[in-house]
Amino acid sequence: MESRKGLENLEEICSVSDIGAIFLGPIDLAVDMGHGLNIFHPEVVEAMEYMIKKVNTLGIPVGTIAVTPEQAKNYKDLGVSFLAVGGDTMLLSSGADEAHKNYSDSLK
Repeated sequence: MESRKGLENLEEICSVSDIGAIFLGPIDLAVDMGHGLNIFHPEVVEAMEYMIKKVNTLGIPVGTIAVTPEQAKNYKDLGVSFLAVGGDTMLLSSGADEAHKNYSDSLK
């Protein structure tokens, strides 16, 4: 679920038979809402919290991605069933930065 359209149709989507889980994508949702990559915009936060709570009441596992430990804790407290932490580009970038630093230090 990564768009306003998904948010608007949440209950209908969750009523699909044999659905295994719902994954909420806050980054794409923020972009679709016109907030760029700002997943901490109040409108995005409110939508995420609403969807997590709603999917939980429907008895379907719900998960998302968190980019900070505080955000992960908040999502856990809201009742997510599964949680991805970090992001692929963030993890690749930090790993590349660390490798650069290590090799640069060794080659001085």
